[in-house]
Amino acid sequence: DGHVLWSDVVREDVVAIRGNHHMSVVATSDGILYFFSKCGRRLLPAVMLSSQVAHLEVVAAPDKPMQTHVVVVTSDAVLRSWDASALQENCNTSLASLVRDGSGVERV
Repeated sequence: DGHVLWSDVVREDVVAIRGNHHMSVVATSDGILYFFSKCGRRLLPAVMLSSQVAHLEVVAAPDKPMQTHVVVVTSDAVLRSWDASALQENCNTSLASLVRDGSGVERV
């Protein structure tokens, strides 16, 4: 309907935005994540990642629509995830052993 619900300033270049009915997540080019409530309030302090985001998802649990999860894969093959409903990180692991080119040399 064209009216602004909320606004905030993110000084870095934004490379990905994902969200659902409960929250939004913004990823920047220097590897920072910002978590926002549906009303625009920052839910967590800025989260510094090991590198830029390669993939970002915000999903609700199928059996619990109020429970939201954020999943990030970084360009250096690190997988991180948060239970955003509890504002708690529940995974931080390297995928480097799974990401290899045809020569067997890791690309990290």
